[in-house]
Amino acid sequence: MIRATSSCGVHTPEQVGLLAELGFTHVVNVGLKDWDTEVERCHAEGLCLIARWPDYPQLGLLGEADAFRNHEGACNDDGPSLWNPRAEDVSLESLDNLLESGVDGVLLHMLTGDRAFPADWYDRGQRRWVNDYWSFDRWAQAEWRDLGRGEMPAHPVVGDPANLDFYRWYQGAWFRRLRLFTAEVAQRGVKDIWTWFIPLLSWSVSTMAAGTAGSDKPMGEWREYVFSLGAHPVNVIACLFPLGDERSRSETRRLIREGWEILVGLETCHSLEAGRKNKPRCEELGAGIFAGDEVFFRDHKGARRLFAEAAWTTPLAGSQTDTA
Repeated sequence: MIRATSSCGVHTPEQVGLLAELGFTHVVNVGLKDWDTEVERCHAEGLCLIARWPDYPQLGLLGEADAFRNHEGACNDDGPSLWNPRAEDVSLESLDNLLESGVDGVLLHMLTGDRAFPADWYDRGQRRWVNDYWSFDRWAQAEWRDLGRGEMPAHPVVGDPANLDFYRWYQGAWFRRLRLFTAEVAQRGVKDIWTWFIPLLSWSVSTMAAGTAGSDKPMGEWREYVFSLGAHPVNVIACLFPLGDERSRSETRRLIREGWEILVGLETCHSLEAGRKNKPRCEELGAGIFAGDEVFFRDHKGARRLFAEAAWTTPLAGSQTDTA
């Protein structure tokens, strides 16, 4: 079982040593200018290093010119549009340099966080367009227009056949890019290929807008594709427990029974208390863990107590926050 930490900076040798002592197997990192040093320090302690990629901020892909838009023209630049070809070209140009550093695997993401589509979950002093389709940038509109299927809907409508047809195209853009990036990474010999997954699979306006409704089927197909390339797929659910949704946990339990390798966020972004609460939940699910590691370095004794407690499964280590 994998135990991974998430980080946003190069670890000191002492920090990596503590992570190894706590039983972590992997470090997940992003945005580094010195990947070589991070690789060397992780490998010295027997830890694998997983790079989150593409690094959209460093690649200059978070501006309005490359962003998603909704039907009102609102821009969301948490990541470049899934229909934007420049995003793919620029991202792929950066891949070889990253892999030359010796990282052990790649966590593929479509946005800067753990979502496939924008939703404005974070407070930016603006409206939260959680019920809008984010497919009104010029590239998405052009592709839909070329299909000749009529007007593009602004919002999901559960149970409407025409809207469902649109949704399959909308969600399909996520998996098309995921599959493209997966092929490019595997072609370069990478064996550990991870991606984010949010287990909100039921059909509602907000889950359709977010692209998560029914996403277990195409994600299952992605997993089989990774296996076919001779690589190992891992799904990271960074924020399972704060969703407060028993159905998301039951779906996660089902997928684990079906053989998915899943890591679940321990939510140690700010304190160890969440880790104490979520540890038995991870054990009950049979999942690996994914934990923000900054708090471990602030409280060595507390971290040692947390991970020394009995019946603990093997975790992962990574960035300063579980989703950052």
